[in-house]
Amino acid sequence: MVEIIRLSVEPITTPEFPDHTPRPRHVRFGDSYRTLYLEDATWNALCGIAREQERSVDELCADIQSAAAAHASFAQAARYYVFDHIAAQIPDCQLPSELRDIRRYGYRP
Repeated sequence: MVEIIRLSVEPITTPEFPDHTPRPRHVRFGDSYRTLYLEDATWNALCGIAREQERSVDELCADIQSAAAAHASFAQAARYYVFDHIAAQIPDCQLPSELRDIRRYGYRP
């Protein structure tokens, strides 16, 4: 079982991916490529979510980018997306209030 104690926009670490150093990730947005800087845990979570949804990580990242507020960094939006994806599997009563609010009202940096 996953337990989310608090929500943070800081780099995510896990026992499998303890390094919080953002690394360059090359993602295609339409006809161009962008370099995004994400830590291994967030990047691997996005890759896993894309596989679950049977689409490419480029498509998933494009959707996250288009849904994020104009002034939000992609890294922050991606972390919130990963948290929200995990939280969707947990009942509201077990979530921190920040995640309940994201579930109800969407991501707002």
